[in-house]
Amino acid sequence: MAATPLPTYSQAYLEEYNGNRAIACGVVFLVLNTLFVGLRFVARRMKKVPWGWDDVYIVAGTLFSYGLIASCLGNADSLLSFLFYAAKVLL
Repeated sequence: MAATPLPTYSQAYLEEYNGNRAIACGVVFLVLNTLFVGLRFVARRMKKVPWGWDDVYIVAGTLFSYGLIASCLGNADSLLSFLFYAAKVLL
């Protein structure tokens, strides 16, 4: 069985940096997630609907998504450092 040849890439391709796109994507999803979950609780408060299990799961899912975003970014060691970095980028 013949070995598959390794692909060759140009030096310009290897030197290209796309980290800003990943950071921007993480910040956008962090903001959108927080905005929509916040709007959900505002709507529930305006309608005077009590909290249910779905709200608990939404909060847990939001926290897990924050952790996922933090772990996917190479310069964020933890959720807290990512939140501080996101606040610095947004402000």
